[in-house]
Amino acid sequence: MEVAKQSDVFFSVGPRIFNRYDGKFRGKNVVHMQYIPYADEGFFDLAITPPGPNHPVRILTFGRVDGVGHLKGYDIIAEALSGICKLYSDVNMKCPLWDIVGVPDNKYEESKAFIGEYKKSNFLDYKLHPYCTQQDIMDKLQQSHLVIMPSISEPFGMVGMEAIAAGVPVLMTAHSGLAEFMKTHFGLDGKELVVNVGLDDTDRERDVEKWRMRIIDMLDQESIHERFKKAKQLKEELKSSPEIKKTHEDFMRMLRGIVDIE
Repeated sequence: MEVAKQSDVFFSVGPRIFNRYDGKFRGKNVVHMQYIPYADEGFFDLAITPPGPNHPVRILTFGRVDGVGHLKGYDIIAEALSGICKLYSDVNMKCPLWDIVGVPDNKYEESKAFIGEYKKSNFLDYKLHPYCTQQDIMDKLQQSHLVIMPSISEPFGMVGMEAIAAGVPVLMTAHSGLAEFMKTHFGLDGKELVVNVGLDDTDRERDVEKWRMRIIDMLDQESIHERFKKAKQLKEELKSSPEIKKTHEDFMRMLRGIVDIE
């Protein structure tokens, strides 16, 4: 706050941070503006094709587990996916593979223990991957049926933005800057990405069930091609978003103005 009050202009990344701080700056001489980051062009350039019926179902999440497993929603997702795997196994369907990217080598056992605590089915198969290059992330996106951003709360959610830019179906928590942006500017298509769960464990079983039902719906083989078609359309809308473009123009205009002053 003190740094912001001494600045010529203060940018908040996404609507969640912007709304939080805008009220704090009331009555203060602070130029406060919003900035929405674009995903790297490489994500937009990806050619994502819908998976075939024989392709292994893969669900992708990003972010470390150790120390922040609850905040990142990994406990909820582990339970939700366990329920899905039980359902799949009951009808002799191969269970989805859960890829978790962002686990340092020295935190592998700790992270595995955390997921194991909330894993309720022996059929749930998951893999822990270390932090990787952007190209590795793109490769994983191309193999995925669904990207999940399950954080209980997230200031923005850049990994979700990258997945949308790639054209992969996405589900995200309601309590994130990206969710607020998508709901505001992309109507029903944006709202379909959002899972309305709580900010704490007040109704944990309900939240697990909400995630379970939404994931099952997203993986339904009869509508998977339609899901990817919608994801591709949303990708194109995101790329040409006037709202994002305006925040970038504002940012560059302010940079030029500051340079002129100097």
